[in-house]
Amino acid sequence: MKINKAWLKQFNPCSNRWRNYLKHYPKWEGTLCDFLQLENISIEDKLWVIGRKYKHLEKLQRQFALQCATRAVDDCNSQEVKDYLSLVILIYESSDLSLLDSKEYRAADSEAYWAARGTAYSEAYSEVYWAAYSEAYWAAYAAADSAAHAAA
Repeated sequence: MKINKAWLKQFNPCSNRWRNYLKHYPKWEGTLCDFLQLENISIEDKLWVIGRKYKHLEKLQRQFALQCATRAVDDCNSQEVKDYLSLVILIYESSDLSLLDSKEYRAADSEAYWAARGTAYSEAYSEVYWAAYSEAYWAAYAAADSAAHAAA
């Protein structure tokens, strides 16, 4: 089976992604493997196409999203991430993927992203800071100790 404009259009892609496809690949036609190599198509859009071609993968995608959101709550215990998990659970249980296009979902997705990113950055910065501080402290201590012994 070839993927082309007509095949994609039957699934009613959102207008901005459809315009992007037409802008970069108006006459393109190829296999799924070829499609996955297209540079101007986002990974999200490639996954969307895979989900349309292989319908049984949709449930697997929803399960994966649920696991990722649950992990985010474990790693970053913020209210924004908990709200996001609630929406992911709603989508998972209802199988209503149109909810992904809602303003509420996009806002929660953004809030959860920035909350998780902030926590990850803070943790990484804290670890790096203390590692650097400890190394500098002990290096200075060793240098001072050596100097004191040499002077004695």
